[in-house]
Amino acid sequence: MTRVEPVARLSELKDGARVHVEVDGRELTILRQGDQVYALRNRCPHANGRLGDGAVVDGKIVCPLHQWRFSLTDGSTRRDPRLRAETIEVRLREDDICLILDDAEDAEKTS
Repeated sequence: MTRVEPVARLSELKDGARVHVEVDGRELTILRQGDQVYALRNRCPHANGRLGDGAVVDGKIVCPLHQWRFSLTDGSTRRDPRLRAETIEVRLREDDICLILDDAEDAEKTS
């Protein structure tokens, strides 16, 4: 089942800013880049580093441990096409930043 989870306020997230939130036992990072808002799991799939703490360069977030770059839109990396950072769909509802979550998929990822 899919659900919409409000996690932050757009008016409180300035351009270039990020916030870390916990949803269903997973630490997520919400980032604002211009008019776009992105959400991803705060874990590098390559080295388990805190991906959400990395710099954002050209639409990619850079892992602070090994400098691997992951796309903010789909989590892909050129370094290893088998690995993807976990991204979460974002929808804006007025001032609310909402994540679109699949409860069945989330249960698999936290177990």
